[in-house]
Amino acid sequence: MTYGLKEFSELHKLLKEKLTDERGDPLSCRLYECAGARGSIDLVDENGCKIDHHIAEACNIAGQIKSLRRLLSLPRSHVACADLSEVFLINLDVLRTHIRAASASDRYQESEADAVIRRWAGFLKHPCDYVFAHKCLFRDYPDTDPPTITITSSFLKEWDGLNGTQKDRKKAELANRIVAVQLPTIDELSSFFDACASHLTALVDAARRAT
Repeated sequence: MTYGLKEFSELHKLLKEKLTDERGDPLSCRLYECAGARGSIDLVDENGCKIDHHIAEACNIAGQIKSLRRLLSLPRSHVACADLSEVFLINLDVLRTHIRAASASDRYQESEADAVIRRWAGFLKHPCDYVFAHKCLFRDYPDTDPPTITITSSFLKEWDGLNGTQKDRKKAELANRIVAVQLPTIDELSSFFDACASHLTALVDAARRAT
């Protein structure tokens, strides 16, 4: 399963609603209201007068949110959506890692919504760590012997809980099977946006308390 034009449009709307403010700026830009936030640099003119300032955490996260919005607005066909669906999920994980890196280690707690994206990015980037499979054949041969494997968020959560020996046994069991991939649902992605918003709010609140 990949996302289509309807899903891309809905995701674009959800991302805007949950990860940008009333002006359309990414939520991380609220860090600019916090004097002395970590990673802040002043920009000065040739006379040494301050003309602007930037905060690394705010800029990096904001840049990724803007990139995701642009990516979601790109497709003009279902084929383009199919080609970009997995790219979009991997870029969600980039956003997740930016937020995690910006958060104090003793304050950041991975939610289940975060874990869903982390697991999917791992599967998409490193498929041989899970199964050596024939994903390309599923559309033409959905009924096979042995049966098709369906990769879902539940499958990846179960896999995440296995130890090394169990994973090796599972890989041997599933090797060279045909795979159907059911990407995360819109509700799962919406929950991830909520988790990101919560992390960003905590990040801003911590920066305000520190000033």
